[in-house]
Amino acid sequence: MRGEYRVWCDVGGTFTDCFVVSPQGERRRIKVLSHGRVPGRIDRWTSANRFVDSERAGEVDRFWVGGTIQLFDGEGRGIGKSTCVEFDGHTGGFQLEASFPDAVAYEIQPGIEAPVLGAHLLLRIPIREGLPALEVRLGTTRATNALLTRSGAKTALVITRGFEDLLEIGTQERSDLFAVRVVKPDRLYSAVIGIEERLAADGSVLVPLDQDQAVRALKELRSQGIHSIAICFLHSYRNPEHERVVAELARQEGFEWVFCSSLVAPGNRAVSRGETTVVDAYLTPTVRSYLQDVLEQFRDEEGTTLRVMTSSGGLTDSAEAWGKQLVLSGPDRKSTRLNSSHEWIS
Repeated sequence: MRGEYRVWCDVGGTFTDCFVVSPQGERRRIKVLSHGRVPGRIDRWTSANRFVDSERAGEVDRFWVGGTIQLFDGEGRGIGKSTCVEFDGHTGGFQLEASFPDAVAYEIQPGIEAPVLGAHLLLRIPIREGLPALEVRLGTTRATNALLTRSGAKTALVITRGFEDLLEIGTQERSDLFAVRVVKPDRLYSAVIGIEERLAADGSVLVPLDQDQAVRALKELRSQGIHSIAICFLHSYRNPEHERVVAELARQEGFEWVFCSSLVAPGNRAVSRGETTVVDAYLTPTVRSYLQDVLEQFRDEEGTTLRVMTSSGGLTDSAEAWGKQLVLSGPDRKSTRLNSSHEWIS
């Protein structure tokens, strides 16, 4: 197990494909469910708290020890949970802390993310033991799923006063020009506040920034449980000073996630600049939290690295990944040619 293994993982909505190359150049692949849980059927109970699933025969001894086992009855109803205290890889036998003799099916909940589970399976290392140094490359639909299901961070839009509805109005483009009833998608931000300030098209100051009013507005957002803010002032791409000042005020008020349009998307169209900044503010906290969890679960030895695939097909360090970069992350499923086999391929 010495040396650095290379790991590729493609985390989709349903399945995660994992591919490992050993230091000797051997390759192995496997497919697991993206929620990280492993279903199974109970062949027979051998004692009050022991059962056998012959489909798991051939796995490593004690591989599932420490994992949570959810038990189900014949109708598929959950009847209890217990911890796996022993696993016999030769027979596929499980020993639990508690007894559920009426159970006919089970689900292993290993408590680790799907890419990490895939690496443990491929390297045949029990789930509670450390992994060797790995070079991990990850494609993930986490940002895509958060955008589609509206499960990102609670976000607020901070914009020039008088333009609070700018992103709601948008550019007036329609997918169907003659539709009588236009249904807009739900907006990503939970709140919007207008800040007293205004810049001219050349970046000169028309209305000075009212810092006292900005602080009051930010305090109000904090009281609403906002976690992330997107700042978009008119013409800030010409002069980002007002955005910078408000960003610093926001950090002083305790906001961990602050995004300025002059940095995220420094272009001359306020709508597209604001929309991109909101997307980044909405997705980045969710993506970073997930990537940090994955890296911590992978990293047992120094030297493990995690890079994530961007929408453009490039790679970026997980600590520098932004939500707007990962909306289309992940390789083409047709090109990966991965299946459920986990044999070494020479």
